[in-house]
Amino acid sequence: MTSNNDKNRRYPLGIQTFSEIRDRDCLYVDKTSLIYELTHEPSKYFFLSRPRRFGKSLLISTLASYYEGRKDLFKGLAIDALETQWQARPVLRFDFSGGKYYEVSLLHNQLNSDLQYYEKEYGIVDEGNDEGTRLLNLVQGVFKQTGQKCVVLVDEYDAPLLSTMNNPEEQQKLRQVTRNFMSPLKRLDPYIEFVLITGITKFSQLSIFSELNNLNNISMQPKYAALCGITEDEVRDYFQTGIADMAEAYHTDTLQMFSRIKQMYDGYHFCWPSPDIYNPFSLLYAFSTSKLDQWWYVSGTPTFLIDLMRRDGMRMPDMDQLHTDAARFDQPAENTNDPVPVLYQGGYLTIKNYDRQMDEYTLGIPNEEVRTGFGRSIIQYLVPDFTNGTDEFRREYRHFALYGDVERWVKSLRVFLAAVPYDLHGSDERSYQALLYTMLSACGADIRAEVKTSQGRIDLLLVTGKMAVIMELKLNKSAQEAISQIRNKQYDLPFQLNGKRLVKIGINISAQTRTISDYVIDEE
Repeated sequence: MTSNNDKNRRYPLGIQTFSEIRDRDCLYVDKTSLIYELTHEPSKYFFLSRPRRFGKSLLISTLASYYEGRKDLFKGLAIDALETQWQARPVLRFDFSGGKYYEVSLLHNQLNSDLQYYEKEYGIVDEGNDEGTRLLNLVQGVFKQTGQKCVVLVDEYDAPLLSTMNNPEEQQKLRQVTRNFMSPLKRLDPYIEFVLITGITKFSQLSIFSELNNLNNISMQPKYAALCGITEDEVRDYFQTGIADMAEAYHTDTLQMFSRIKQMYDGYHFCWPSPDIYNPFSLLYAFSTSKLDQWWYVSGTPTFLIDLMRRDGMRMPDMDQLHTDAARFDQPAENTNDPVPVLYQGGYLTIKNYDRQMDEYTLGIPNEEVRTGFGRSIIQYLVPDFTNGTDEFRREYRHFALYGDVERWVKSLRVFLAAVPYDLHGSDERSYQALLYTMLSACGADIRAEVKTSQGRIDLLLVTGKMAVIMELKLNKSAQEAISQIRNKQYDLPFQLNGKRLVKIGINISAQTRTISDYVIDEE
């Protein structure tokens, strides 16, 4: 079995089956002490919400192997020293993660296939009942035959519902089938040992969440914060070789490389307090290729999220420091008038802080991967016919970040703004601030909006490896007025000792031309 590091570099890319990871001697980040704790809780019905590709399927597979009593697979892992009984239980696993459910018949087919498999295995006859009744008969029949209580594992229960977010009529049909299938679980309590349901979100209209009033939602429980995902300590413990190989590829040292990996993939918190959680999908692909990229982000395009944000009037800078209570971001997904719960549950927002006295959470974009990927999606959505222009702007930004040619870079800002369709600019400074913020996010820039100082708020703060750039925007005024505000309010004061080149830029935008009309660059 694999050791506690990645020296053999057998990363389980695309493998979500625990037994296969262990049999092939691939790297496995040991979560079994948490699994032991979960399976020995006083309650036995659990729900866990995490973003897509965050390890939920691997967790389900690991639980299946554990309850099947496959002790050999767990040799050398934490649970090997904790578990003494290894009693095998019948496991019923229903996985919706890989299907496409554009119409209700596809969900019927999936359920029928899964139920037929177990009915055949245990010799239970299907008498033409609906899926819920068949599940009821299956669990009772298995108990009668084996004398053992069943383990029921449901992976990505909401995949059919999320695939029809833009088709409410079909989603209602899928919701009804899902509800009917899972509703018998409470009545089956005497025959059930353990239940885990995973998904991205909660759908309030599914009666399971009201009927199973003993369903323990562990999604925001600190002790299970690291059940899915990889902690910073685990990155250090398990990926030493990967970090060293990537440092060599990027011609830097391991300390600097770890900092870049952290900036790119860290930043998730699903409760507070919580350890820093890294995106596991992106980490594995990054280490296997020795390349930092938007591995997780490019696996899905959230166009419906951008639609939702536009209808709500929410702009990308609003995602940076969003103060709210849990009732807003943890609400069911069908309340789609508000983009915040969808953004949070989808992994585009995460918890950054919690004020216990105020009972107020601060949400923000988790990391550079999400910031860059989401920025690119918005730009492509807003300016679909300007692909070459956006690529050129990214090249100009990279040139600026490397060589610091401020004059050339501001001129590229002017060119790009002029190419954006007139109806997307808006009529106030905030609209242009949001547009520039999104453009720079799409370039992978470390950009912040409305940065507080002792005397005011900086419109945009851009930090590169060598520079800190303070930008103040005006609309139909003058660049001189903008630069005077930076000077008079001493926006640069907090950054004078950070060792970076400090650049102040005052920008005026003309509402008539919808681009930069004049600018002032101040560099002391």
